[in-house]
Amino acid sequence: MTAENHETVRIAAYYRWEQRGGIHGFDVEDWLQAEKEMTN
Repeated sequence: MTAENHETVRIAAYYRWEQRGGIHGFDVEDWLQAEKEMTN
């Protein structure tokens, strides 16, 4: 994964966390979903 892709996934995962209301404990799920969305 390039640094640019990593940053894109990081931002997407952060937005998923914000949409969830900032609830902790779903970081891996959010990250994997963001990665999956990038490849589609």
